Amino acid sequence: MSRRWLLVVASVMLSIVSAVLGTAPFVLVYVVIQRILEPSGAGDAVPAILLGGAAIAAIALKALTMLAAHSLAHRIAYDLLYDLRLRLARKLTRLPLGYFQRRDTGRIKHTMHEQVERIEEGVAHLIPDTASALAIPLVAYSAMFALDWRLASAALLAVPLLFLMYRTVQRKIGVHRVQYGEAQALLSSAVLRYVHGMKVIKAFAYADQAYATFAKAVSASERMTAELQLHTLPYKAATVTLSRAPLLLVLPLSTLMYAYGEASLAKLVFFMLVTMGIGKPLLKLMGTGGMVSFRIAAAVREVSELLDEEELPEPAEPSAPTGHSIVLDGVSFGYGDRVVLQNVHMHVPEGKLTAIVGPSGAGKTTVAKLIARFWDVNEGQVTIGGTDVRQMTSEDRMSRLSYVLQDEFLFEEPIMENIRKGRADASDEEVIAAAEKAGCDGFIRQLPEGYQTVIKPGSTLSGGQRQMIAIARAIVKDSSIVILDEATAFVDPENEAKLRGALASLMNGERRIGSGKTILMIAHRLSSIVHADQIVVMSEGTVQATGTHAQLLQASELYRQMWEAYNSSPAIASSSSEQRLDEAITFNMEHEDRLTEPAADDCTPDADDHDGLDPLSLPSGWHPVAWWRAMKRLAAGARLHLLGSMRFAIGESVFVAASPLSAAAALYGLWTAELSMAWWGSGLLALSLLGQGMLFYFGHRHTLCLEGETRTRLRVLLARHLRKLPLGFYDSYPASVIESRMRVDTHNSALFHLVAISSVRGLLAMLFVSGMLFALDWRLACIALTGVPLSLVVTAVANRRFAALLESQDEPRKEANRRITEYIYGVPVIQAFALKRDQLRPFMEAMKVYRDRSIAYNRKLAGYIALDSVMFELGFAAVLAAGTAMYAHGAVSPVTLGLILVLTLGLYEPLPLLELAGFRRMLQRSLWNLREIFGAEPLPEPRAAEALTPQGHAICLDRLSFAYGDRQVLHDISLRLPERSTTAVVGPSGSGKTTLLHLIARFWEVQQGSIAVGGADVRRIPSDLLMSQLSIVFQDVYLFQDTVMNNIRFGRPSATDEQVFAAARAARCDEFIRQLPAGYETIVGEGGGGLSGGEKQRVAVARALLKASPILLLDEATASMDPDNEQLVTQALQRLALGKTVVVIAHRLHTIRNADQIVVMEQGRVADVGRHEDLLQRCSVYKRLWHDRLQAEMTTWNESATTYSPKEPLQT
Repeated sequence: MSRRWLLVVASVMLSIVSAVLGTAPFVLVYVVIQRILEPSGAGDAVPAILLGGAAIAAIALKALTMLAAHSLAHRIAYDLLYDLRLRLARKLTRLPLGYFQRRDTGRIKHTMHEQVERIEEGVAHLIPDTASALAIPLVAYSAMFALDWRLASAALLAVPLLFLMYRTVQRKIGVHRVQYGEAQALLSSAVLRYVHGMKVIKAFAYADQAYATFAKAVSASERMTAELQLHTLPYKAATVTLSRAPLLLVLPLSTLMYAYGEASLAKLVFFMLVTMGIGKPLLKLMGTGGMVSFRIAAAVREVSELLDEEELPEPAEPSAPTGHSIVLDGVSFGYGDRVVLQNVHMHVPEGKLTAIVGPSGAGKTTVAKLIARFWDVNEGQVTIGGTDVRQMTSEDRMSRLSYVLQDEFLFEEPIMENIRKGRADASDEEVIAAAEKAGCDGFIRQLPEGYQTVIKPGSTLSGGQRQMIAIARAIVKDSSIVILDEATAFVDPENEAKLRGALASLMNGERRIGSGKTILMIAHRLSSIVHADQIVVMSEGTVQATGTHAQLLQASELYRQMWEAYNSSPAIASSSSEQRLDEAITFNMEHEDRLTEPAADDCTPDADDHDGLDPLSLPSGWHPVAWWRAMKRLAAGARLHLLGSMRFAIGESVFVAASPLSAAAALYGLWTAELSMAWWGSGLLALSLLGQGMLFYFGHRHTLCLEGETRTRLRVLLARHLRKLPLGFYDSYPASVIESRMRVDTHNSALFHLVAISSVRGLLAMLFVSGMLFALDWRLACIALTGVPLSLVVTAVANRRFAALLESQDEPRKEANRRITEYIYGVPVIQAFALKRDQLRPFMEAMKVYRDRSIAYNRKLAGYIALDSVMFELGFAAVLAAGTAMYAHGAVSPVTLGLILVLTLGLYEPLPLLELAGFRRMLQRSLWNLREIFGAEPLPEPRAAEALTPQGHAICLDRLSFAYGDRQVLHDISLRLPERSTTAVVGPSGSGKTTLLHLIARFWEVQQGSIAVGGADVRRIPSDLLMSQLSIVFQDVYLFQDTVMNNIRFGRPSATDEQVFAAARAARCDEFIRQLPAGYETIVGEGGGGLSGGEKQRVAVARALLKASPILLLDEATASMDPDNEQLVTQALQRLALGKTVVVIAHRLHTIRNADQIVVMEQGRVADVGRHEDLLQRCSVYKRLWHDRLQAEMTTWNESATTYSPKEPLQT
C-alpha cells in the first residue's frame, strides 16, 4: 500500500474516532438518567464533576481528532489534485493535435480544472465522511442489540427503506450522468468561444448566433440541472423523513413494552437518545451517496477518459538519424473521414531550401505537421536522416526542428522568456541578438517594460509583431531543420526584408559548425520562394510537380497559373467601374433586416425581464435589511419563488422543533406513567416527520426554480454586458477568468437565498426549543444557551479570517485557471519546441502555489470548524454538570433534568453558524467578483434624443490620439476618408494600422479627438446602427465551432441557403466546402481549427460579402491565400467595393497601388497621404517600404543556390 493510501486510512480512522466521540453526550445523558432512577444516585455530587469532566474530555478529543482528520484529508486531496493535473498536462503533450480538433479548449479545461477539483470532494470529504457516517450507526446498532434485540430490530427497519431511497436516487441520477457532464462541459466551451469570438460578435452585432449559442448552452445546462434535481427531489424528501424513522419506530414500541413491564425506563431513554442521534449520520450517509458521489463519479470518469486517450507512442528502441534530409514515402493521411493527403512522395534535401506551394487546403501545413509528428501517418512513412520519425524520441526529433506555426501562440510571460522558449539556456544577449535579426528589437524596446513586458491575452501586439517574436524564437533555437508555415504573412515589407536576411543567415548556419540548415517553407507569396533550391507544387493532397522556379514555369501548368495570378493580382479600388466579376453574385442586399437578439429558450429571461436588477447593487454587506433588499433584487422575476421558499422554511422550522419536543413529551409520559402523553408524543413525532418531508419537498421546488432562474438571469446579463465592453477589457481579464466568473461565481451567487433560509429555519427551530427549556427551568436554559455566544464569538473571529483566507486563495486559483487554459492553447508550441519540461515548470509552479494555499486555507479553517463544532457541546457539558449538581442538592426535579438534557441535545443541530458564515463569505466573494465585471465601464450608448444617423459614408478622423494603458499608439491623427473611395493604410508592423480600424468600428472608445462616419460622431451613433454600416475582415480570423453554413450566415442571419452559396462562390470557398465530409454542414472546429489558414480567410470573406455593408474594412484580408484564390477573392472584394467606402490594410503594396489615396503611418503618426506614384516621389517611408519589398523578393536564401534572373520582372 502506498504512503498516500496509508494517510487516507489514517484520516478515515481519525474521522471514525471523532464521530464515535460525538456520541458521548447521548451515553452520558443515559448514565445520568440511569443514576437518577437509581435510589443510591440521589444526593451524590461527585458524579456531577466526573460526568462534566468526561463530557469535556470527550468533546476536546472529538475536536482534536476532527482537526487532525480534516487537515490530513485535505493535504492528501490537494497533493493528489496536484499530481493529477501534472499527469494531465504531460498527457496533453503526448496526444496528436487531432485530439484538440475533436475536443475544444473549454471541455479540456473543464476536465483539468473543475473536474479535478471535484475529486478533492471525494478524497477530503466523501471517503472520511462516509466512513464516519457509517461508523456511528454500526456502533449504535451494536450497542442497541446488546441491550434489547427487539427495540434494536425496530430501529433497524428504517435502514432498508433508507437504502431503497438511496438506490432510487442513484438510479435516477445515473440516467442523467453523461448528459449532465456534457451540459457542463458545453457551458464551459460556450463561454470561452463567446469571449474569444467577441471581436467578431461586435463586428456583426445584428447577427447574434454566438449569443444564441451561448444562451442555448446556459439553457441546456440549467435544464439538465433542474431536470436532475426535480426527478430526485421526492426521494430526497422521503430520505429526510426516513432519517428520523428509527425514533418513530422505537418510540411506540418502547411505550408498549414499558406499559407491559418488558423494559426499564433507563433502557427506553437510551434507545430514544440513540435513535434521535442516529438520524443525522444516516442522512449524511445517504446524502454523500447521492449527488456528491454522482458529481465525483462524473469527474473521475472524465479525468480517466482523458488519461486513457490514445497517445503518440514513444519507440521502445529509438533510433537516431544520420542527417537532416526529409523524405515522405507514400504518405496518406486524413482528419477523420476527410482525406487530406494521398500517396505523397517528397524529398527535402539536407542543407537546402524547399518550398511548398499550392492552393489553400492542398495539404501543405499537414505535410509540415506530419514531419514534426504532430500526428501519425495513416499510410507510408516520414523519415528524417533516414530514420522513421516514429522511431525517434520526441525530445530528439523536436531538438532538430524549429517550427514557426501559421497561427502563432505566445505565452503570457515576458517577451524575453517567450523568445527564450527556443533554447532554455540562451543568454539575454543571445535573445536580444535573435530579436534584432527578426526585426522586433525596435518595437520591443518601445514597450513600457521592454523585454520584460508580459504578453497578455488579447495583447495589442499586431499580427506582424507576434510573427516576428515567433521567428526570433526559432532563430534563437538555431536547429538543423527549420519549418516555416506562412511565417511572414503579416509582416510589413521593411521587416520582411530583414527577416529574410536573418533566415538566410540562419539557413547557412551562424552558430553551428558544419552544413547549413534544411529549410521547408510554406508560402503563398511566390516571390519569396523563387530562389528556393526546389519548389514542390501540391494540389488536392497530392504532389503535382517538383523543380526550380524556372523549371516549373515550363513544366507545371498549375504553377504557371499561380505565378501569373500572383503577378497580376488586382488592386482593390471602389471608384473604377470597368472592373467586373465574371461570376455574378446573385443575392440582393437592398433590404437589410434589423435583427433582434434571439431568445435561447423559455428559461432564458427576456432582456427586460430582470425587474430593474442593477448588477452593481449586488450585496456587498451583511445588514439584514440591506441583505433582504438585495435578495429581492437578485431574485427579480423569481420573487414569488423566494417568498415561497421562505414561507416553507418557516413552516418547516416548526416541524423540525417538533421532533425533540415530541420525544420529550413521550419521555415525560413514560416517566410520569401518563402513557397517553407518551402516545401523543409518538403521534406528534409522526406528524412532525410527515410535515418536514412535505415542506422540504415543496420548499425545495421553489428553491430550485429560484436558483435556476437567478443563475440563468445572471449569466444572460453578464453575457450582454460583456458585449458592450471595449476590447481593452479583455486585455486585463483573460478568457479563463471570465469563464470562471460566468460559471462558478454565477452559480454561487444564485445560492444567496440559502443563507437566509437556513438561518430562518434554524433560528426559529432553536427559539421553539429554547422556549420549552425556559418553561422547564430558566437557570438550566440559560446555561444551555451559553454555547450560542461562544459560537458567535468563534464565528465572528472566523468570519474575519475567512476574508483574509479567501483573499489569499483567490489569486492562486485564478492563476491556476489561467495557466491551465494557456497550457492547453499552447500545446502546439510546446510540442514544436520540445517544451514539455520547460513549459511545465511555470504550470507546475502555479499548481504548486494553488495546492499549498489550498492546504494552508483548509488547515487554518479546520481549527475554527473543530472549535465551532464543540462550542454548543460545551454548553451541553455545562448543563450536564450543573444539572446533576442541582439535582443532587434537590434544586431540580429528576423529570425536569431528564427533559432538559434530552431537549439540549436537539437545541443546536438546526443552526450551523460557522458553516453559514463560511458559505456567506464565499457568496460575498462571488458577488464581488461579478461586481468587478458588471462595474467595468461599457461603451456608452447615446440617448434616443442625442442619437445621430450617418448622412453618407465618408469617415473623418479629427486630432485622434489613443493609448493602450501607458503605451501611446496613435498621435494626433487627422484624416478624411472620402465616401465611395478606397483608402489604403500602410506602414511598419506596430504603427497603429489595425488600431485605427478598430477605433473606426468603435471597438474601443476614442480618448482624444473624434471619429465621424457620415458626419456623425461614432459615439452618438447607436452601436447596432454603426455596425450595420460596416463589413469587416480581420487579420486574425476567428470562426465559431459551428457549421460552415452558420459561420457564413453570421454575416446576415436572414440570408437564404442560396445566398450563402453565392457568397461562398464569390469568396472562392464553395468548391472546397463541398469537398468536406459534410459539406456546408461540416463543423469547422474551435476557432476554425479544422480548416487551413487560407480556407478560414475565404470563409471570413464570404461572411463579409454576405453582409455587404456600405463601408468595408479589410485588415490583411488575403494574407493567407494562395495566388490563384487571392486573385479571385480580390476581384470579389473589388466587386463588393464598388460604390463603397473601403479602408484596407496591406503589407503587399502592389495590391493597393490603385487606391484612391494611401495613408502612410509610422510610429502612430501619419507620415504622408497621397497616391502611389506621388508617394514614391516624395515620401521617404513609402519609398523605403516599396524598396524593401523588392529587396525581399530578390533575396537569395542559400549561398549555394543558383542566382535566378526571372524572365518576367517581379512585381514592380
